[in-house]
Amino acid sequence: MNGQRASPQTTCRPLWLLLRLALALWLGVTAAVVARAERLSVKIYTTADGLVSNRISRIIRDSRGFLWFCTEEGLSKFDGYTFTNYTTEQGLPDNWVDDLLETRAGQYWVATERGLCKFNPQGAPIPQSQIASRPGVAPMFTVWRPSDDPKYSMIRSLYEDRAGRLWAGAWRGFYRVEEAGGQVKFHQVELERPVDYRERFVVRSIVEDEAGNLWLGASLGLYRLSPDGRSRRYTTADGLTGDNITDGVSFREGSIGPSLPRPSLPTFTRTEKAIGGCPHKTSSTAFQKSTARLI
Repeated sequence: MNGQRASPQTTCRPLWLLLRLALALWLGVTAAVVARAERLSVKIYTTADGLVSNRISRIIRDSRGFLWFCTEEGLSKFDGYTFTNYTTEQGLPDNWVDDLLETRAGQYWVATERGLCKFNPQGAPIPQSQIASRPGVAPMFTVWRPSDDPKYSMIRSLYEDRAGRLWAGAWRGFYRVEEAGGQVKFHQVELERPVDYRERFVVRSIVEDEAGNLWLGASLGLYRLSPDGRSRRYTTADGLTGDNITDGVSFREGSIGPSLPRPSLPTFTRTEKAIGGCPHKTSSTAFQKSTARLI
């Protein structure tokens, strides 16, 4: 009959078909995007592409978008197309580079096996042995050391805290670095170290939490340095899987590593199995997302 009213099922059918069609299209587009992502090629850069060395210890991205590669044979800067390399020929005191830090003021500091360097991109690229014979010439790299003893000049890690203070982890020491009047002073921070292992002490990574505590990944455990100068050492006795922290202390949302309640003392969770596809339970590098830094 012409006056018969359509049933609710008949009225809703076109809308339901449209919803199904939209869902099918969305799933198809999503699947295509995922498939395309899985097909993305991976480019491997080596010395053949201009990288100074294939053995990379740390990767840093600066505020200008450049990538810096710390290696055993020098420092490489990558602009997305080419590498610019810095070695002892350009003024590094040693080719072994462990870390690079760009401060909030835009200064660059480089940690090497033979001291801490301040990098001046506009300086003259001359070897350290030629600087004395060229007075008045600003070198590309200016070097300072905590001690005349080479064993105490191996700088491993660098960090700038929220107050703008510069910290340096090294073999046999941890320092607050102060620059004033064109000179640099190293103020050693006393940390608990077993007498038998003092010669093997090294701080490899540094990070700050929300409360202003510095956390140090070291060869003798994990250290917490409070703003008032007090320090606490954590070892296997506190739940760590090992005392020798090779690298990779990171801080995110009030936690250090996998389990650190705030503001109480840390607890640690032992993990013996591979995590997230890692082939081995021993990890030497972690990615700190907040600073786009491999640490």
